[in-house]
Amino acid sequence: MTHRDDRDNVQVDFVWGNMPMQPNDDRTDSYISIPQVQDVGWSAAWKQTSDTLRTADYNLELNNLEVKAPADSHTIATLGYSNFPAYIPNYAGDGDSQLEQVVPNLVRKTLAQATYELDKLNLDLFATGHDITIDYIESTGTTVRVYAWDTDRWDDDVALVGLRVGDKVWVDNNLEDFGDLVTITALNADVTASWIEFETATALNLDDSAIGNIWAGPDLVNVITLMRFWNQPGDIKNEGTNIHVRYLND
Repeated sequence: MTHRDDRDNVQVDFVWGNMPMQPNDDRTDSYISIPQVQDVGWSAAWKQTSDTLRTADYNLELNNLEVKAPADSHTIATLGYSNFPAYIPNYAGDGDSQLEQVVPNLVRKTLAQATYELDKLNLDLFATGHDITIDYIESTGTTVRVYAWDTDRWDDDVALVGLRVGDKVWVDNNLEDFGDLVTITALNADVTASWIEFETATALNLDDSAIGNIWAGPDLVNVITLMRFWNQPGDIKNEGTNIHVRYLND
């Protein structure tokens, strides 16, 4: 049957062009024969049920050489049409009737930008602000190191993941007034000893426990710094799935 669009043009499928989809070749009992690579004393052919080819290419080794029998049209069609009208290359679906989408990279996008991107994919943004709590401050000359941890962190992430060298943040604490924004020059996101470093105009003598927080500078306000491990960029999720992200509170 020919399908036409609203201008009466013949519709051409974006995956298969104008070639009709091949029949579902439901193999069960027949065999494929793979010729022997060279005569080393066994039978002239090796046999395998062709049902194997309904799911994937079949690979085997004959006489130390790898031989591949390609999957049949059933598999090719499944890969092309499993998520129709969306198309995900080399993806055969997850077995349910819902459409799936590829999760985009949202790190360093604003909440508004992320919402816009996910809306186009029928995915939902689940964003939570998080605080970074200061634990200890020390200095060597003009280099200040602030040990801190994420009070709202997920069990599977570490304290300062998401911050980068060059980020500008506020360091609000009870030991020293650093005045304006500081620029991160180094950091360690290890969960057992996470810290940031920055430079000051004059040398300081700091080496003590501290109370305070690291807050987002203007360029980090409402900017996503973390994506949860179960919805990383490139993951495939059903439409309507919540995509969990974090942004640094200001």
